[in-house]
Amino acid sequence: MKKIRHAVQLIFAILLNSDFFNVIKILISGKARVSATVMKNICVPGLNCYSCPSALGACPIGALQFYLNDVSLKIQLKEKLNFAGLYILGFFGFTGILGGRLFCGWVCPFGALQELINRITKKNVTLPNLLEKGRFVILAVFVFILPLFLYNISLLSPWFCKLICPSGTLLAGIPLLLIDKDLRSSASYITLLKFTILLFIIISLLFSNRFFCKTMCPLGAIWGIFNRISIFNINYDKNICISCGKCSNKCPMNLDVIKEYRSSKCIRCLECNSACPTSSLTFGKYKN
Repeated sequence: MKKIRHAVQLIFAILLNSDFFNVIKILISGKARVSATVMKNICVPGLNCYSCPSALGACPIGALQFYLNDVSLKIQLKEKLNFAGLYILGFFGFTGILGGRLFCGWVCPFGALQELINRITKKNVTLPNLLEKGRFVILAVFVFILPLFLYNISLLSPWFCKLICPSGTLLAGIPLLLIDKDLRSSASYITLLKFTILLFIIISLLFSNRFFCKTMCPLGAIWGIFNRISIFNINYDKNICISCGKCSNKCPMNLDVIKEYRSSKCIRCLECNSACPTSSLTFGKYKN
């Protein structure tokens, strides 16, 4: 199962970042430019930065912030709201009801990258529950409240993207800074802040697998809300479970699986399913 999942992650990482023509143009010109394909109007199921040189689609978290920026501007100017942006909320609802955090475990490129970094040490320390609530704080403050109430039209204010997002720093910021000297000359304290956050996350991943997913990811926080009710879900048969604990030992999210198999923290990676000797944990359509 692990090999299949990693293959799926690789396929999606390539599919979501396949604007190779834009990468070639950037390398030839030495100037940073964002891919401008028609696909950029479509959200992709993962934390995949809009500004990444090869990205085809839009990160749903970034799209949500820009929509809230637009709502803030319309309110300030007393103009009619653009309800077309509700498509973004529909995206979250559709993907969440379909599989919850399944997309974290099987699709998200930054999630896959975290697993690769953790393989250096293979350590997975259990984090305090309070620290893991941080993803909901970041979601509320940096994705909803600040973009909606502290919006500056001259600067744009996707605060999570601007101040925190490690995926954007690693997959967009670093490549573009390396290529474009003009962009390097305009780097500021915000650039230093984002590099510091990225370094902190990378170091943390050496001690706890998917550290960012557990503690900081607002996209996982949204999808996790749907984990208990999604159509495709993990089902548990207590009648054949022998309580051996092998499922929990394999869980990258440090869950007590037979108690938390529908927790908002579960990424549906199915490591528990593969480890279970009695097949008491199965993945399929939701069962009570």
